Order: sequence, then C-alpha cells, then structure tokens
Amino acid sequence: MKQQTLFTIGHSTHTEEGFLALLAKHGITAVCDVGSAPYSRISPQFNRDVMKKLLPDHGIEYLFLGRELGGRSEDPACYDDGKVQYDRLASAAFFQQGLTRRA
Repeated sequence: MKQQTLFTIGHSTHTEEGFLALLAKHGITAVCDVGSAPYSRISPQFNRDVMKKLLPDHGIEYLFLGRELGGRSEDPACYDDGKVQYDRLASAAFFQQGLTRRA
C-alpha cells in the first residue's frame, strides 16, 4: 500500500494568492474543507462558495466535508451539556465515513 501524506492548513489572513501559492508550493491537488460553517465575515475569500469556484479554476479539487468531519456536529449524541464530546464525534459512523470519502 502506497503511503500518502495529509497536509493541514488554516487560511488565517492569507490572501487568495498567498493561499494558492502555499498549495502550489506543496503540490496540493485537493482540498477538503472540514469547517462546520465555512463562512467568515473577516476572511470572505475563504467562504465555501468562493473556494468551490476558486480552487477548481486553479486545478485543485474542492470537497466539502464539514458535515462529516466538522467540529460542530448536528448529531445531539455528540454533545454533553452543550459541549462537543470529540471522542463520540470521532467514533460516529458519519465521521468514519467522512474519513474514507473520495468525492
């Protein structure tokens, strides 16, 4: 089995150009967005609808996985007193499916 490398990146305050340059520098061909609510007033260049168009325009696949892998699950079983229980989230079937999803 071929070993693969998984990179993580936060958009921080990068410009679109800076973000694309970082992806290119490391040969990234696909981005999986794991934000539960991928929208920002402060950095709107990284909103889901923008990324969904921008990345493919630069030869990078965009895949939204916020429902499966995001930190704010819609499943009430993942919460205790309103706080996410990450061990429950990580063992949930939808989370495990998100880890193996390809497209």
